[in-house]
Amino acid sequence: MHRNQGLYNYLNEHSWQITEDWYKLVNDEDSESIYSTTDPEIIQSLKEQNQDYFQHLHKLFIEKEEDFFRDFKIWSEELAKDQKHLKTPVQYVVREFMNSQEVYMKYLKDYFSLNKDDVALDQFLSWIDLVRR
Repeated sequence: MHRNQGLYNYLNEHSWQITEDWYKLVNDEDSESIYSTTDPEIIQSLKEQNQDYFQHLHKLFIEKEEDFFRDFKIWSEELAKDQKHLKTPVQYVVREFMNSQEVYMKYLKDYFSLNKDDVALDQFLSWIDLVRR
């Protein structure tokens, strides 16, 4: 019920904008946080990591759940070893994860609004449940 090629395509088409929307929410002044950087190279790296996260997350809508979660677990374990994030207090990492989820939910809602005639409410709600899992 969760698979939907149209949603996957929509998210891929808007993927960099999703990342840019997320980065606009970053508001950090704590020098211990990677998110407070003004270094353009580090900012680009953060955006690329976020984009990589979204690219993996988009696959949720075209793959079998067990395949997706297996591959996503492997990917997330690798990301968890990133030195920049390891030096950042966990509350900042969690906050940015929540911001990413908020932005992602907006795009799911936008897709649903644009495709109400083709997408059942139950299907839309299943997508939200999956992303929040």
